[in-house]
Parts: sequence; structure tokens; C-alpha cells
Amino acid sequence: MKNITLFLIFFTSTCFAQKVYQNNEVEKVAEPSGGKDILDYYFSSNLRIPIKSAAKGLDKNVMIKAVIETDGSASQVQIVSGIDSLCDVEAKRVVSLFRAWKPAEIKNEKVRQAVEIAVKFKSEPLLNYDEEKKCLNVYYDRRGKQLSGNKTSKYRMNIPVDDFGFVNGNILSQEKTSDGWNIKHSIILKEEKYWRKNEITDSVQAVRTFSSEGWYDVPVFQVVDRKLNGEILYINQFSYGGKPDIQKEYYLDGMVKSMKITANSVWQETKWYENGQLTSITENPKLSKGSSAVPLLKDFRDVSGNQLVKDGNGQGEFATETYHEQTIYDRGTVKAGLKEGIWIGQLKDGTKLFEELYTGGKLVKGTSYMDGETIEYTELGIQPQYQGGFSEMYKFLGKNIKYPKDAARAGISGRVFTSFVVCEDGTLCDYQVIKGVHKSMDEEALRVVSEMSGKWEPGWMRGKKVRVKFNLPINFSF
Repeated sequence: MKNITLFLIFFTSTCFAQKVYQNNEVEKVAEPSGGKDILDYYFSSNLRIPIKSAAKGLDKNVMIKAVIETDGSASQVQIVSGIDSLCDVEAKRVVSLFRAWKPAEIKNEKVRQAVEIAVKFKSEPLLNYDEEKKCLNVYYDRRGKQLSGNKTSKYRMNIPVDDFGFVNGNILSQEKTSDGWNIKHSIILKEEKYWRKNEITDSVQAVRTFSSEGWYDVPVFQVVDRKLNGEILYINQFSYGGKPDIQKEYYLDGMVKSMKITANSVWQETKWYENGQLTSITENPKLSKGSSAVPLLKDFRDVSGNQLVKDGNGQGEFATETYHEQTIYDRGTVKAGLKEGIWIGQLKDGTKLFEELYTGGKLVKGTSYMDGETIEYTELGIQPQYQGGFSEMYKFLGKNIKYPKDAARAGISGRVFTSFVVCEDGTLCDYQVIKGVHKSMDEEALRVVSEMSGKWEPGWMRGKKVRVKFNLPINFSF
């Protein structure tokens, strides 16, 4: 008899859970936390529009029906009316990932509700996309000026791309001759495997793909990191000709975690929680002469969508720093987008790391409690400096760089991008070539950089010497 009772209870609970209400049957309808505008912004930031669909220009909706569950997620996601197979799959992906719904209610009880959702796909026409060969062709005249079409072109860049416009092969620089398009130069697409640090797991094995030459050589330069199964972890796309640079970081499930758009030294960064709810919008506006770069916090919300900072005013949070690989949550009052009054930095478990006083975004004083030490300071951070300043550093480089003979004989020139860490005592370590030109030139760049070890003043952060990573291009020219 006891077993029968348990079965009846389970059966009744299951039946109730499966009840799905319509819009007109609930007292409070399901809606996205933060409102429809926030949901549309989430869609536009996460959608990967298939290049074949976008090529002729696109301004259409995929209509989706789904069930909003009592936990704020969407289930039973189906297409009502679509655009094409690729767009339809992409629309279902972004809807399924969004878990920041306010569920419907009846008598203050959360219930499941059926909804219809419009996912907009919008893009400008891509006139130079070759659908048959799956590539973009960018045309130039004899002087290297970019053209809108092929009729008067002398040169072109042939850029192979995948279904979503990501570069997936070697970029060819070609010249038009009587025989057709002949290859002048190939820009190799490289792949590197590495372990990418992640807040959720210790690390994730990833593959980074990038062109062997920089953004100034091609119309678009992409760095793309993927998991081994192909899911995107990170994108950094550099452009020129007035188009903005775009940098995106992703959660492990493929949803955008942060997006930074930069144009003419002005940037806006947006962050999202793991459920798809908007976290914050931070801007770095165009600076007047002599002013310093102070990012403005324009919008901040909690994970439930409650807006805590509106139009730059309210109670905000920055989570841009780490301490022993744990995120620091820096919280306080925001006025006109800037820190004002007392700000407290602490870990997720509540451990207090520092307390700072701000006026108009400027630090007045602070006290750090990190590593068991109490340190007072009046400057937040000081970047490492070469002794005597940058002018002395460039003098040193000019005197000590030796142009490799094999590269000189071959007529090879260019910039080797290096990185290194300035340690607490002014020595250097962790030398790397970020983007090389030629083996002997890369080796020479690292050699001369290592000769600067011990000639630096270390960086400081909150009154304490710290290790700081530094990037430095080394120029080789005749």
C-alpha cells in the first residue's frame, strides 16, 4: 500500500508540472527580465548571421514558439516561420541559451506559459561574397585604394570564410593579368593549441586561429579561439576604413559573456550574466585634450534584471580584476558614471580586500588588506617604466638591435610584436613573440628585449609592487 501512495503522489505532481498556460490564461504573463529591449540587445549581440543569408542583405524575423519554465528558462523551442535552415538553427540556439525570463504567475504562483518570440536577422548586403567558392573578394585599384566592385580593379584580397564569415583558410593577395587572377602573396592562417583559463573549470583546451600577418595587411584580421568541438570561446576582429573593432568573450555554452566595440579610440563594453541577463554597460568617451581616460559605468543590473545603475547613477559594481585567480567584486556609489564615495573590494565569499574613497572618479585614498598586509595608498596603480623613460628605451633599442644578415639579404622587413613581464624587482621574464616576421628577426627581437632586464622601474598596484605584462613592437626596416 505504501508503494501505491508514492506512485500517486509522483503522478499527480508530474501532471501539474506539465500544464502549459496561454497568454490569456495567466494573471501575470512571462516576460524577459529587464524588458524586451534588453532581450533584443541580447539577440543582436549573440546572433551569428550565416554569411550566405546575409550576402544579399537581410531584414527578417524568425518566429519561434517556446514554453517559459518556472525557473526562467525556455523549453520546447520550435520554429513557427523561418528564413532558411542556418538562420532557423541559429535562432533556436540563442533562444534556448537565454534563461533570464520572469515566469508567468497565477495567484502569485509561478506557472509554465507558451510564448512566441521574434528573433530579428539584419545585415547590409555583402556585394563581394562568392557563394560558390565561399570567399570574400576585396578589390583595389593600382594605387591600393579599395573599390566597391571588380570592373576597374588591379588587385584583390581573396578571403576564404566558413558559413558564418570566419576566416578559415589562407588569404591570397592577387593581381589581375591577361591570364586571370595570379597570386602575389599568401597570408597563412595559423593554428595554435593551448589551455585557456576559465572561471568555471580549471582550464579548457582551445585552438587559436589567426592570420600570420596583422590587421594592416588585410581588410579584416581575426583572432578566433575555439574549444576542440568547434564552439567559440573568444573573437577579436580588427578592421579599418572607419569600421569598428569587435572583441567578444564567450561562456562555455556559447553565449556571449562580454562584448567590446572600439571606434576612433572610443569604446563601449557590455557584459552579461550566465543566464543571458545584462550585467553592465561601460563606456570610455572621446577625451578632451589633457583629460585622463576614466571609464563611465552607464548601466548595471543584478542577475534578476533589477536596474541598480541607470544613466550613470546608482549603486554599481566592477568585476574586472582578479586576486589569486578569484574575481574581485568592487562595489559602491556611481554618480554621472564615475565612482563616488566609499568603494569596497571583496571576493565572492565576502573576504574584504580593499576600501577606497573616490571623488568624481578620482582616488582620494585607499587601504589594502591583501596577503595579510595593511597598506595605505593615494594612487591606484603605476605602470612599469624603463629607467629614463620611453625615449631612453628607444635609444637603447636603436643602439643594440642588429639586423639579421639572412633577413637583410632576403629584403625582409616588418615589426615583431613581443611581450614580457616586468617583475617586482625590475627584471624581465616570460619573453614571447606574439606575432613574428622571420625566425632570425624574431630571435633578435627577443635577444634585445632580454638585454633590458634590470633597467625597469616596477609597476605598483594599491601601494604594492606587482608583476605587469608589457607588449612592445620591435621594428626592423632598411
